[in-house]
Amino acid sequence: MMRPLYAPLLGFLLSWPVVLQAEERVDAAIVSRIEADGYVIVEVKRTWLGRILITAENGENLREVVIHRKSDEVLRDRVFALDANAKENAGKVPSAPTVLPLPGPGQIPTPGPGALPADLIPDRPDDRERSERPERNRDGGDRHSR
Repeated sequence: MMRPLYAPLLGFLLSWPVVLQAEERVDAAIVSRIEADGYVIVEVKRTWLGRILITAENGENLREVVIHRKSDEVLRDRVFALDANAKENAGKVPSAPTVLPLPGPGQIPTPGPGALPADLIPDRPDDRERSERPERNRDGGDRHSR
């Protein structure tokens, strides 16, 4: 019963190094072009859609290049300006998140009457303007009929 599964499994395992070599070739070609532009490669990884994401920076900018791994097509090549904080912390391990204390019961601001401007308050129809259809109670009958 298990013998028919051996052939496809063996074929898959034998083709795996070829797939890895193709990805390395694409990565190496793109990486060399990015490095020629003056960027230092920070990370090369695969996205959850199976695309290759290359992240690089040159001290002033962060560059992200997304490549379709089967067609070698550059899907996106974006450059983001780094701020002074990012330059200062480049390459450092991020610190743990800061935990802030929860506010006490009297410290949470609650909007009082008149907190919204009049033009933001939704119009509500008066009882007279509402639908003339009678309201139904839980057993399906009209409330007004009893």
